[in-house]
Amino acid sequence: MSATGSVRIFTEFDDLCRGCQGYSYNLAGLFDICDHDQFNRHKHTISFKEAFKRLKLRIKESFSALETQTDRKVTDFTIGKTFCKQKTGAYFNPMKPTTWSLGGGINGRWQDYKNADYDGLIVLACIERDLISQHTKECNKRAILMDKKTIKANQQKLCPSPEQALIHYYVLIKPDERLRNQSFDIGNLSKQPYIGGIVYVAYKLEPEPSYSVSMCFPGFEYR
Repeated sequence: MSATGSVRIFTEFDDLCRGCQGYSYNLAGLFDICDHDQFNRHKHTISFKEAFKRLKLRIKESFSALETQTDRKVTDFTIGKTFCKQKTGAYFNPMKPTTWSLGGGINGRWQDYKNADYDGLIVLACIERDLISQHTKECNKRAILMDKKTIKANQQKLCPSPEQALIHYYVLIKPDERLRNQSFDIGNLSKQPYIGGIVYVAYKLEPEPSYSVSMCFPGFEYR
């Protein structure tokens, strides 16, 4: 289950793979879906181990697509987290960015990376409250199998977990000299409510050969 960028507020993922600068998405679904009747589709939470596996695979696949199509190597990358809000009048779906309102989250982060000479940013996953593993539900039941006192756990507190697991993996388990995260600090939690937690990777590509011709529109800036 995946989705790649083709929404107006994002650069299309295919354009990133042609070497254009911007932010896009190549989403890993951090849940499973089954049809339990004719009209309803039901989301099943997955284990943290499985979510971590899907995120690692999404990074690997994204970098492979970038390097294959641009013929340039990924030289640096940084893993991070941010937020998104619900778009007014839309039913929020973590796999459909058309239902998201960025509100300075992804787009704000991208401006910082762009100023630091990064080539692109890819959203890897969106985490909403219903996908928290503590909220595990059976297919045809709504019963929450947990102590009610722990229901205060939300996507903002969950989002740093996969982000930090990925950083630890590329630092301690499979060291990658391209990783540019400086610490294991989870950062500050926002005081503002939001519906989705975002995990992303920003990257730099090796310089283009001097003889190459850009496939992006000259003078056009993706925002």
